[in-house]
This record gives sequence, C-alpha cells and structure tokens, in this order.
Amino acid sequence: MARSHQSSFDSVLDPGKVPESKADAGVPWRELRYFGSVADCYLLFGHGERASGARLLVVDQHAFHERIIYERLVRNQDLLKSSQALLVPECVHLGPAATSAIKDMIPSLAKNGFVLDVIDDSNIEVRSVPVLLAKADVAALLETIAEQSSKLPMHDNVGLLHDHLATFACHAAVRAGETIGPDELKILLSEADDVDFYHNCPHGRRVMRWWEESQIARWFDR
Repeated sequence: MARSHQSSFDSVLDPGKVPESKADAGVPWRELRYFGSVADCYLLFGHGERASGARLLVVDQHAFHERIIYERLVRNQDLLKSSQALLVPECVHLGPAATSAIKDMIPSLAKNGFVLDVIDDSNIEVRSVPVLLAKADVAALLETIAEQSSKLPMHDNVGLLHDHLATFACHAAVRAGETIGPDELKILLSEADDVDFYHNCPHGRRVMRWWEESQIARWFDR
C-alpha cells in the first residue's frame, strides 16, 4: 500500500518550553571576533575582554550551517520549490525496497523541487533537484529519504517531514574539510541571531561549546 505523505510544514518544529539554564543560548553573534578555522571543520570565535571575562567559542561548522538551513526550511517551504535541472540526468541505483519507497513519494517530492522517473524496480532517474541541493550527493540523499520513510509509522507525516527537512539541511550544509568563505560566513552569522541552538542540530549533535578564560588558563597550569 502506498504511503500518504502530506506536504505541509505546519508544526514541524515546536520547541515548546525550554529550560532556563541554556549554556549555548543567547550567543552574542554580532559581538564575536572571528579567529579562523581548525581543519576546515571548527570555527573559532572570541568574545569579551580579559577584564570582563574573555571566552572562546568553538563551533562545528557543519552542525551550525545545518541548523540554520533547517530553520530556513521550516519557516519557508518555498525554498524547496525552486528547482534546478541537472545537465545530465543521473541514474541512481537504490535497490527494490528503496526504489519502491521513493516511487510512493514522487508526488510529494515533486512539490519540493525533485523531478524523478522510475526506470525499473531498482533504479531511478533524477532530472531535477531543489536549487538548495544542487551540490548534494543525490544517491545518498534518496537512500536516506527512503530509509526514513520505512522507519516511521505510515501516518506520521510530521515526523517524516521533520526527518526530510533535517536530511535536506544536512546534505545542503557545508561539510568538514570544506571552506566557508567570508561572505557566506557573514550571512550565516546574521541569521544565527534568530536560531535557538539550544536544540542542537536537527540530528541532535552539539553545535558549539564555550570555553571560559579560566578554563583555558588551566590548560597552561595558570
């Protein structure tokens, strides 16, 4: 039986009440000094002065970017409707079970920028993807979507949409080993003010960690 996948993003993200002790909440993004990155994976920022309590903020660039993109998608479904045709259609081998799952979702995926055709019981041709995912690994993306659909109850549309949004955000985000340019970083930092990183990245991984000057001092036996 084909699954019914409602294409609605209402109530996908509902943080509810958040505990008052939020170690990573209220980050003063506009006051940070950017020092650079480590291994093209971790972004380093400084905040404050020694007299007032200096701090070091270490940010996982993939989790940071992923959370921001996820928030964009939750707030504006139309971001997925802008589609980009592939120069050469890509044939993706998924296997019978995954192909069947994707086949059931073709109508809802089409509303979110995908143009797909089932070639046979194990292969799908991809002709267009959302602009947001133009650089994504299409095969890995479809495999993840198919796997998610098999793990959730048939009528859990909200759970499935959350998982799909998280997957789209993950595949669109910069990865470890890739460089975030200064202009892109500036845009991300401007958007970060409206993101509650207390909820971590959509997959639950920590986004950042603060180090107080006193903690850093102990590294050097001060």
